[in-house]
Amino acid sequence: MPIIIGVIASLTSLILMNILAPLSSIAIVLLYVLYYGGYGMCFGSLMTSGLITFGKANHAQGNAIFNTLQQFSGALGTALAGTLIAIAQNNHVGNGTAIGSKWTFMVLLVLIIVNLVLALVFVPKKKSK
Repeated sequence: MPIIIGVIASLTSLILMNILAPLSSIAIVLLYVLYYGGYGMCFGSLMTSGLITFGKANHAQGNAIFNTLQQFSGALGTALAGTLIAIAQNNHVGNGTAIGSKWTFMVLLVLIIVNLVLALVFVPKKKSK
């Protein structure tokens, strides 16, 4: 349940950032806290669920894999965002950064929607007794 709540919190934050733009500094901070609060709820639970599948003997290797993949995906995401902004700056001289940032938010929004669908499909439901 924390996984789905976390994904919904992150999704809500991104939707509000896109709909309500331009935002005040306080609104940006609050929505950013909501976004990363949701991320934090997801990642810890996903890591725990993933490590359970490795078995106790392989927890150290599983932890190393998760940490490495987190760093790699962070670098990949940063490179993708930078690339989208750079492309927009080349094509739209006056407001290229704003357009590139909007594209980046849209890509992130699509990825979070995919994340929500995958979480709804693959996260096991607790069986009521």
